Amino acid sequence: MSACYGDTLLYRNRVFRLGSRPLEHWFRLVGARPALRRPSHLPADAPDYSATWEVGEDGMLRLVGLTGSWPDTNPLALGHLFPFADDSVVASWYTGTLRGSRTGPLRSALASVRRPDPAQCPGNPAAGLLLSDLALEFRCGRLLDASGEPFAGRQAEGEFPRWAATLV
Repeated sequence: MSACYGDTLLYRNRVFRLGSRPLEHWFRLVGARPALRRPSHLPADAPDYSATWEVGEDGMLRLVGLTGSWPDTNPLALGHLFPFADDSVVASWYTGTLRGSRTGPLRSALASVRRPDPAQCPGNPAAGLLLSDLALEFRCGRLLDASGEPFAGRQAEGEFPRWAATLV
């Protein structure tokens, strides 16, 4: 995924483009944000890295992918920020709401989600807004259910889960 698109979340076999950046919470926690290189062809406000997140069956938010580059153009890798990580890192530092916009099924090519151009919709104050298809609440990296309690994992067969997610 291009750094131009920012963070994505893989959830229930769907891909969502996130409006927030959970890794920024980690940088604030450790007190240092790495100096990363933004490709010169991207606008100045474009993200300088792209993170891929996943919510596992256990309800934990995990960082599963990271792309970007250092100032010397060497590629950024998950192990650079989390040296003891294997294939993923549980985001136990993250508490908050992740909102996302659907971009396509997990196994399809990722489609970009385009924001309407406000210039093409004069007088419409909502032009340019990107509405969320998904909202998930997390406490210490664990998905919360509709009652605000940590998600307990798989539900019993036939039991309706109490998700804090809104899927459209």
